[in-house]
Amino acid sequence: MRFVKGILLLVIVAFLVLFAAQNSDVLTSGTLFKLDLHWVTWETGQLPLYLLVVGAFLLGGLLMFIYLLTEYLRSKGAAKSLRHERDRLKRELENERASSTSYTSSYTSSSSDDSDSGSAES
Repeated sequence: MRFVKGILLLVIVAFLVLFAAQNSDVLTSGTLFKLDLHWVTWETGQLPLYLLVVGAFLLGGLLMFIYLLTEYLRSKGAAKSLRHERDRLKRELENERASSTSYTSSYTSSSSDDSDSGSAES
């Protein structure tokens, strides 16, 4: 599987290099962004398209990292609370078994006493 992942990554990189080489004039052409509100006007200089593509990719990666980190921390907290709940229930079950065993042993000993006294009367 590791070998397949390596080959797939190599194919993707080769495709991206080929795409960039064939479209170098489009990717280096400048793009202007302008924000025109009633009270403020802001405009960028000429930015190459490849810079915008790489910036969007990095921003998306950063946002995905933040999202996955929060989900990881949330699931880790949920797992911890479930482990505590499991341990509490185990202790409760052991206590119930211990009290049930003592009740059963006292019941068994009293019933054996009854059977002994019944056999002595016969």
